[in-house]
Amino acid sequence: MLSTLAGCAWFWSMENTIKDEAANVSSRYRWNIAARVLLAFLGAFVWISVFGAMLATAVARLGWMPIAQGVHIMTLFSYVAWCAIAVWVFYEQRLGRVLKWMLSSGCVFSLCLYALK
Repeated sequence: MLSTLAGCAWFWSMENTIKDEAANVSSRYRWNIAARVLLAFLGAFVWISVFGAMLATAVARLGWMPIAQGVHIMTLFSYVAWCAIAVWVFYEQRLGRVLKWMLSSGCVFSLCLYALK
């Protein structure tokens, strides 16, 4: 009986601690996390799409394999790269550095894709 009461007391004290910690989180921190989630999923999706299209087209232009097989291989590779970018977005301390890298390399890949077509 005492262990049950001690467990209930511990649970109630933890609930209050969690509420206090949640109240101390600033809105700037919450927006930072929301921006990271958005960049990790949507930004990485767009970047991987451009990168995969450029690489699949380059492989087909070089004659290494038909375009259908190039698209298939780049689709499989894109899952690994997407996860790596998502992890990097949350690992990097400054979000602007990731955003600049994704925008600049995405523009370069888009220009390469345009030149290959």
